[in-house]
Amino acid sequence: MHDARFDKLAKLLVQYSARLKRNETVLIETFDIPDEMTIALIRAARKAGGVPFAQTYHARVNRALALEASDRQLNLMASHELARMKKMDAYIAVRGSNNVTELSDVPPETRLLPGMKTLHRLMEKTDRVEIKGPGTDLSFSKKGIPAVICGGDRNIPDGEVFSCPIRDSVEGHVTFSAPSIYQGIAFDGIRLEFKNGKIVGATSNETKKLNKILDSDPGARYIGEFSLGFNPRILHPMRDILFDEKIAGSFHFTPGQAYEEADNGNRSQVHWDMVSIQRPEYGGGEIYFDGKLIRKNGVFLPKQLHSLNWR
Repeated sequence: MHDARFDKLAKLLVQYSARLKRNETVLIETFDIPDEMTIALIRAARKAGGVPFAQTYHARVNRALALEASDRQLNLMASHELARMKKMDAYIAVRGSNNVTELSDVPPETRLLPGMKTLHRLMEKTDRVEIKGPGTDLSFSKKGIPAVICGGDRNIPDGEVFSCPIRDSVEGHVTFSAPSIYQGIAFDGIRLEFKNGKIVGATSNETKKLNKILDSDPGARYIGEFSLGFNPRILHPMRDILFDEKIAGSFHFTPGQAYEEADNGNRSQVHWDMVSIQRPEYGGGEIYFDGKLIRKNGVFLPKQLHSLNWR
């Protein structure tokens, strides 16, 4: 029996997120999802007048390819994929498992947009940011650095507004309450200490491996993103950053590469979103913009931001 939820999600991704137009090419890459979902995306792209190309991947196959791959093979694969991507007008990637349709009833984040726009304006005019909580006492400046709304037009699910600290302004320490995974390694209880913007201390359950990643290049020990997450349907971490970075009442702080849209000049091969949840059951916490308390225990206090609260 055909599941109409595949069609609903495919239409959302093609028409709302990708905004595919007639005669535009779109590369659809799917990772460990039902074939029916891939087919629904192809049909939705054609219905929009687009020209779909599809590639399916499976984790076990990708692992077999990656294990003991030579530099020559990796370079050939990269050049092939780059050449193909240059011919595309749009790109859609869906990854998951056979329960991918759990997202089909998640609406576009349009209900959150008024609050997101208010938060965007507030973040753009903010200079000093302070974050406090269990194991966390952090301060930095973001003066003059833009903020960016993520409202479902690039990722599904979505629900964050991000910016970036001035590179050398970060001071203090932060402990991340959400578990993390990076380069296939599971990290818990990450704690970072900053001086003049640089990570001068880093510990976790895998302290040696954590510091090896942070020593990848000079930029890996500086922050390239600061973001507030508020998706009301994502409440707990699952070690999948596309979900975890949107957790209601969370923030994330990102060692490594800065985005061009909110750029502090930091460059690195690393971009590692580390998440802390400030709702009461995770220990609570406070965020201040220019000395004013903006969010307490994960709840936005200004009336104009109440629509971003999960309850």
